Amino acid sequence: MLKPLDKRILVEPIVEKEKKYGTLVVANMSEEKPTLGTAKAVGPHVVTVKAGDVVVYGRYAGTLITIGWDDYLLIEESDILGTWEDDK
Repeated sequence: MLKPLDKRILVEPIVEKEKKYGTLVVANMSEEKPTLGTAKAVGPHVVTVKAGDVVVYGRYAGTLITIGWDDYLLIEESDILGTWEDDK
Protein backbone atom coordinates (compact mmCIF):
# COMPACT_ATOMS: atom_id res chain seq x y z
CA MET A 1 0.00 0.00 0.00
CA LEU A 2 1.16 3.50 -0.81
CA LYS A 3 2.14 5.57 2.25
CA PRO A 4 1.27 9.27 1.79
CA LEU A 5 3.82 11.87 2.82
CA ASP A 6 3.36 15.14 4.73
CA LYS A 7 -0.31 16.26 4.77
CA ARG A 8 -1.64 13.95 2.07
CA ILE A 9 -4.39 11.35 2.28
CA LEU A 10 -4.87 8.26 0.09
CA VAL A 11 -8.61 8.03 -0.65
CA GLU A 12 -10.57 5.25 -2.34
CA PRO A 13 -13.55 6.94 -4.08
CA ILE A 14 -17.00 5.54 -3.35
CA VAL A 15 -18.68 5.11 -6.72
CA GLU A 16 -22.43 4.49 -6.79
CA LYS A 17 -23.32 2.10 -9.57
CA GLU A 18 -27.07 2.46 -9.17
CA LYS A 19 -29.74 4.03 -6.97
CA LYS A 20 -32.94 2.40 -5.77
CA TYR A 21 -36.23 4.25 -5.52
CA GLY A 22 -38.62 1.76 -3.97
CA THR A 23 -38.54 -1.17 -6.39
CA LEU A 24 -37.22 0.95 -9.29
CA VAL A 25 -33.47 0.67 -9.95
CA VAL A 26 -31.81 3.53 -11.85
CA ALA A 27 -28.30 3.03 -13.22
CA ASN A 28 -25.85 5.89 -12.68
CA MET A 29 -24.96 6.92 -16.21
CA SER A 30 -23.46 10.30 -15.39
CA GLU A 31 -19.78 10.99 -15.90
CA GLU A 32 -19.50 13.12 -12.77
CA LYS A 33 -16.68 12.31 -10.39
CA PRO A 34 -17.56 11.06 -6.92
CA THR A 35 -16.98 13.38 -3.98
CA LEU A 36 -17.12 10.80 -1.22
CA GLY A 37 -14.44 8.26 -0.38
CA THR A 38 -12.74 6.20 2.29
CA ALA A 39 -9.37 7.30 3.66
CA LYS A 40 -7.09 4.28 3.24
CA ALA A 41 -3.86 5.83 4.54
CA VAL A 42 -2.82 9.22 5.91
CA GLY A 43 0.47 11.09 6.00
CA PRO A 44 2.32 11.67 9.28
CA HIS A 45 1.27 15.35 9.56
CA VAL A 46 -2.48 14.87 8.98
CA VAL A 47 -4.47 15.82 12.09
CA THR A 48 -8.13 15.96 10.97
CA VAL A 49 -8.62 12.54 9.32
CA LYS A 50 -7.63 8.99 10.21
CA ALA A 51 -7.52 5.84 8.08
CA GLY A 52 -11.01 4.38 7.71
CA ASP A 53 -12.86 7.72 7.84
CA VAL A 54 -15.35 8.48 5.07
CA VAL A 55 -14.39 11.89 3.70
CA VAL A 56 -16.03 14.50 1.49
CA TYR A 57 -13.69 16.25 -0.95
CA GLY A 58 -13.86 18.72 -3.82
CA ARG A 59 -14.96 17.36 -7.19
CA TYR A 60 -11.60 18.05 -8.85
CA ALA A 61 -9.33 17.52 -5.83
CA GLY A 62 -6.33 15.25 -5.80
CA THR A 63 -4.26 13.19 -8.18
CA LEU A 64 -5.64 9.94 -9.61
CA ILE A 65 -3.46 6.90 -8.92
CA THR A 66 -4.14 3.37 -10.15
CA ILE A 67 -2.81 0.53 -8.00
CA GLY A 68 -3.52 -2.87 -9.53
CA TRP A 69 -7.12 -2.65 -10.74
CA ASP A 70 -8.19 -0.05 -8.20
CA ASP A 71 -8.29 3.74 -8.53
CA TYR A 72 -7.33 6.00 -5.64
CA LEU A 73 -6.92 9.73 -5.12
CA LEU A 74 -3.97 11.31 -3.35
CA ILE A 75 -5.49 14.41 -1.75
CA GLU A 76 -4.04 17.26 0.31
CA GLU A 77 -5.57 17.55 3.78
CA SER A 78 -6.74 21.08 2.94
CA ASP A 79 -8.88 19.68 0.08
CA ILE A 80 -10.93 17.58 2.50
CA LEU A 81 -14.22 19.40 3.09
CA GLY A 82 -15.43 17.20 5.94
CA THR A 83 -16.01 13.70 7.23
CA TRP A 84 -19.20 11.70 6.81
CA GLU A 85 -20.80 10.18 9.89
CA ASP A 86 -23.92 8.00 9.80
CA ASP A 87 -26.68 9.04 12.17
CA LYS A 88 -27.08 6.42 14.88
